[in-house]
Amino acid sequence: MTLAAIETSGSVCGVALFNDGHLLYHASLTGDRVHDRACARMVDEAFQSTGVAPASLSHVAVSVGPGSFTGLRIGISVGVGLALGAGARMIPVPTLDACAFAAVPLASRCGNSRLLSLAPAGRDLVYAALYEAKPAFRRITEYRAIPLNGLPALIDETTSVVGPGTELVEGGDLSAVLPGAVRLSAELVGLLGLQLHYRGVGVGPEAIEPLYIREFTPKTSAKSL
Repeated sequence: MTLAAIETSGSVCGVALFNDGHLLYHASLTGDRVHDRACARMVDEAFQSTGVAPASLSHVAVSVGPGSFTGLRIGISVGVGLALGAGARMIPVPTLDACAFAAVPLASRCGNSRLLSLAPAGRDLVYAALYEAKPAFRRITEYRAIPLNGLPALIDETTSVVGPGTELVEGGDLSAVLPGAVRLSAELVGLLGLQLHYRGVGVGPEAIEPLYIREFTPKTSAKSL
């Protein structure tokens, strides 16, 4: 099984390659609006660096959000192109799930049984979902966009806070943030993608859809007003 993983849901543009569950390659680039010019190039570099042929891909795991509307479209488009070219199956990986799944070992070592996964949503909002870390990992709430002042109601002494949205956490809730579990990457998308594959999750390229929580509103420049 050869799997490519793509992460473009936020400020990180990342690509990873796995073979039979082993990480072969991982690269990331962080910055505003880098995805459109960097994602396809990074995919090409991954194949060149590893010698893996694009046609040998069996699966493509893509972060499907919630997250940046533009970033998600770019990552999914690149993933669909890879899957069509290789005849590969696609694995949709919810962004918040990937953050939480990767943090389960850290949360367990801290003695916490729940995880709150966060990603920036703009306008003083965060995308959020709550998970059980043990006895078995599972999501226990819907994906939501909530105001920052609504976070304290979701955090107690049994909860660890993870994901890129933790940069927006303030005050007493900072003690719940798990250091080392705040940044999403293509490697994490691939790791959860592998687990989802083992559970039978997979779709054709024509069926992959971004997970939008908020209605997409195109930004309007001042010059167009």
